[in-house]
Formats: sequence, C-alpha cells, structure tokens
Amino acid sequence: MQRNVKFILLTISPLLMIALQTSHAQPFFKWIDENGATHYTQTPPQQKSSQQLTFNSTQKPSYEKPIEIMQSIQTRDNCTKLKKTVADYSNGVRSTQVESNGEVSLMIDGQKIVGARGLAAQYAKDCGYGNQVQ
Repeated sequence: MQRNVKFILLTISPLLMIALQTSHAQPFFKWIDENGATHYTQTPPQQKSSQQLTFNSTQKPSYEKPIEIMQSIQTRDNCTKLKKTVADYSNGVRSTQVESNGEVSLMIDGQKIVGARGLAAQYAKDCGYGNQVQ
C-alpha cells in the first residue's frame, strides 16, 4: 500500500504540474450556482455573475509539497509500525528475530522487554510523543 501511494505521488505529481503549467494561459472563471455550489470553468457562465481568476504563468511549479506529503506518509507509517511492535513485545505476542547466521528464532521474554524499551525510546524520539507510546 505504501509503495502504491509513493508510486502515485511520484508519477501523478509531475504530470499534474505540467498540466497546471500549460493551463496558465487560459482564463478560469469561478461562479456559484443557485444551490450554493462553487464551480470553476474555462468559459464564463451565461446569465450569472462570475469572477475571472488569473494565474502567474511565469511562476515555476513547486515540488516541495509532494515531497513533504511523501515524507509525512512515510513517517506516519514508520510510527505506526513502531507502535505496533512495541505493543506486541509488551503484550507477549510471539515474535521472531533473524540471527547473524540467517536463521529465524523465537524471541524470549527478556529480549522482547529490551527490544520494547529501545523501540519505545525510538518511537518517542521519531514520532514526538515524549517517553510514552501513545
């Protein structure tokens, strides 16, 4: 799911920026219908008052917002994973670890306690929740 979101943002965002940049030459009109709904069109509505919107065609598109959104999504996902892992360790859920030789083994309770403390500290630092897992 996280990869799909990243893929969509990375492919759609530049295309959207290009589309928006080419549409700067055309005027847009903003108007409100009798039901109170706001509409944006390229042609002014007949028999209705409208506001013509202008865009600065020399303004370069900003790629900062999509990058901020992607970083926010990744941080949120990482915080969610950390929180779940700490809860699993604290609640005695059977957990595995990969040994240095590549073998997978079950973690004993002492390892989970130490792991939970370390991950809780990382969660507090990375996700901004003080010393507790929220």
